[in-house]
Amino acid sequence: MAHKYLLFGDNIWEARSVADEIVKQLGPESGINLISEIHLNGCPSLATYSFKYKDNNISITCLGNYSLWVSSFPIVQKYIDFFDKPDVVLYSENQNKILAAGEFTETVQVGNSQWQRAQRFVSAIKLNIPFLAVYGFGEDRSQSTLREANALLAYSYLKLSCDYSTPAFLIFKDSLYLFAHNKRRTANGLDALVRPDGNKIIGEWFGLRLLNSIESQGLLIDKENEMYNHMFDSLYYNVKKSSRILRIVNNDIPKYPEKIGDNVRDLQIIKNTPFKDLCHYQVNVSGSIANSSYFKTNVYPMIKDLFKTYKKGAKFGISDKENTESIEEMLLNKYPPNPNQIWQKGLFNYSKPIVLIPLQMWQAAGYSDPNGGEAVLFPSLLDSIDYNSTANIVYIFFGIAPENWYSNFNANNQKIYRAVNTIGKLLCVDNNGNSEDPESFKIIRRAL
Repeated sequence: MAHKYLLFGDNIWEARSVADEIVKQLGPESGINLISEIHLNGCPSLATYSFKYKDNNISITCLGNYSLWVSSFPIVQKYIDFFDKPDVVLYSENQNKILAAGEFTETVQVGNSQWQRAQRFVSAIKLNIPFLAVYGFGEDRSQSTLREANALLAYSYLKLSCDYSTPAFLIFKDSLYLFAHNKRRTANGLDALVRPDGNKIIGEWFGLRLLNSIESQGLLIDKENEMYNHMFDSLYYNVKKSSRILRIVNNDIPKYPEKIGDNVRDLQIIKNTPFKDLCHYQVNVSGSIANSSYFKTNVYPMIKDLFKTYKKGAKFGISDKENTESIEEMLLNKYPPNPNQIWQKGLFNYSKPIVLIPLQMWQAAGYSDPNGGEAVLFPSLLDSIDYNSTANIVYIFFGIAPENWYSNFNANNQKIYRAVNTIGKLLCVDNNGNSEDPESFKIIRRAL
């Protein structure tokens, strides 16, 4: 039987690199023995990979640059327009179904960069698309300190994978910087870390996801259990903080339940532990731009004791539902409604808490890209990305806004705006680019 697949990529080389890894990892030495040929069709940008698997003839055509192709594939179009597009999407023409998607980068996931791509995996989870992120792990050279990815990132993949019953994996791979990173770790009295071969995982997982659409693959279950265990490893290695050595998850999520073990069997405990139950610290917003913002000087002192977050210094938080009405009154007073999007008391559902997401939206150089990930990830952890969400979502934008920001917001033409227009209940802005007057906007939620 003939089975046809398309491998969409942000560019052709990302698509082809995944196809090449499928060929490499599932070839004769793997035991699966895919027999492959590559046909360039007269053009490297339209490469087709042909496989023979048992009695099945398989073809994968690689297509670079989503905008050239996806209008003919509404399911793919919906996914990449949802919040943000991933590096690759594997699609079955026979089944008219997305089988898998992925995101790959060598960038070390620390600071703002660790949240920058989060909306791509949240989109996949929400649409029940299996997702794989493979990121570099090692030395961050932007600062002199030993920095490692926040455990919240790996935890969020585990948590949302459980909540939506959709496989989602974050693999920190061996990288060019790991050797230097390990030298600094051992100098600090910590064990050297071992990370898996990311390319091997990419080839095996995408290949097994493809074959699983033809016949059930027990090897896929084994592979995904192995990948979940890699993710637990990302939570449980030791770090050194103020001369103390402790597991990174206990440093980054202090109320992380000790009863959660380090095996795929413990996913059920994560599923049954609401993220809000891990929040007990006071929210905080800091930095030169934040400290001079209207929000920090005029609003934050009034609300800081009303919102809980997961770690000291974290900037997003959740309130108790008993305070929802009084917080709404305060926001209405501090951020008068914009005439174009008027709202009044009673906008919020008083039986639900408020999730507060303050974002330094505009940097000195302009729009801040990582905010798109934060705007989606933090509400999703609190189960608040659906219409019947469990909370009222309030976004706070601060920074010096460009004069055209509101027209861009209404046009929904940046991922941060798509996120806010899809998830939010209220947007509060420190200024509109023409004055220093704060204002607020009732969000007309866009269809998911």
